[in-house]
Amino acid sequence: MTVAIDGLTYTDKTYDGSAIEPTGTLQITGGDVRVSELEVLYEGTSANGMNYSNSYAPKDAGTYQVTYKVADSNEDYTGKVTYTFTISPKTVTADMIGTIAAQEY
Repeated sequence: MTVAIDGLTYTDKTYDGSAIEPTGTLQITGGDVRVSELEVLYEGTSANGMNYSNSYAPKDAGTYQVTYKVADSNEDYTGKVTYTFTISPKTVTADMIGTIAAQEY
């Protein structure tokens, strides 16, 4: 039996050094599957060209997708949902750069 997995929203964001987190509450309908039993996989490519594949949310600028999936070991249910999102590079501005003390050369 296939279950429906939904309830989250991923919004694009600008790099701030933290992992991107969804908003909302993950819900499973149509079967007896706990949210804690879902497999989670983040995949994508960072802005510097590095491939990413991990169960932890990415922090680097790039384009990614996350898939929440009923584990293959569950013989009674199937189902998955995929969200796509982008972490944009942060623009460096003059106020981000501090003064540098005089250096002897």
